[in-house]
Amino acid sequence: MKKVLVSPAEPASVKLKIGGTVSAKPEDFGVDFMWASHGKWFGVQRKRFPDDLMASLKDGRLQKELGQMQSLEMAFILLEGFGTWTVDGKVVNQYIDLDVSTMFSLMASITMSFGVPVYRVSDERELVKGVLALQSWTDKGKHVGGVSSLSGRPNVSGKWGTADSKEWALHFLQGMKGVGPVQAKAIYEHFGGIPMTWVVDGPEEFEAIEGIGKVRAKALWGSL
Repeated sequence: MKKVLVSPAEPASVKLKIGGTVSAKPEDFGVDFMWASHGKWFGVQRKRFPDDLMASLKDGRLQKELGQMQSLEMAFILLEGFGTWTVDGKVVNQYIDLDVSTMFSLMASITMSFGVPVYRVSDERELVKGVLALQSWTDKGKHVGGVSSLSGRPNVSGKWGTADSKEWALHFLQGMKGVGPVQAKAIYEHFGGIPMTWVVDGPEEFEAIEGIGKVRAKALWGSL
């Protein structure tokens, strides 16, 4: 297993427990931890909850980081800590008024709009375990239940023209630069299949598809 690259901004205790190499490279991709697996790059952004997350929402940092993450094969956000909640269901913080419903909506939006899963960890110790577990997971070719590794497109078992041709279509679309499972599904549903003739005037048209941001839109436009 290759060493994890750790942002110099991370505390010494985390660097020691991860056992990685200190590097500024993760910051260029909007993450704090980064590693290579099967020739592709993966990363994890650590957000202490609630203050770090709330501050990054307020100053626009999170939006910028999510855009940077699109250059990775896959990125994850680990929210560290559970915060203190009031009796009426709001988290105590100095930045944004946030209740449980809004919190779950935010997590779902990040996952669906940017293809970045959000997980909760209780503390620094669990954060380290989470980063190393995700690295180990991406290093595997297959996982429990036969689910393919995130390092590549899923295998397909059907044939063109059969009832499961959608599976082939999604597999095909994920072969395009910047297109993951979420974006492939959105493209398929937007066009009703694989758009074999791409009549597109510019990257802005791709941005109209749910789940396709500016970075991926530019990559798709460049591949045509």
